[in-house]
Amino acid sequence: DLSHAYTQNVASADKEFLYKKLNVIGQVKAFYTILGTRKVLELQTYESDLPLLCFFLKSQDEYTAGHLKEGQYVSVKGKCVGTIAYNFVKGVKIDVESIAPEDE
Repeated sequence: DLSHAYTQNVASADKEFLYKKLNVIGQVKAFYTILGTRKVLELQTYESDLPLLCFFLKSQDEYTAGHLKEGQYVSVKGKCVGTIAYNFVKGVKIDVESIAPEDE
């Protein structure tokens, strides 16, 4: 829903979500490195929506994310930094404060 809100109207989504702490439950799409150094966890979104990208502030959360499997559900707590932060990649970004796999 977060990604869809930003896809529909960035200004409206910023008013509702920007810099707020959120708890997002999503399905892992991929874990990869961008710019040769930044690790990113991408969560599934609807096909036409902006990607939902999780950036890590702590190495232990990055480590946890690196061991998740594609399709696995995960709970991400963090601050929404919208679409402008980390503008080297397009999408809605979350600065992760904690991450945990969801029980299946």
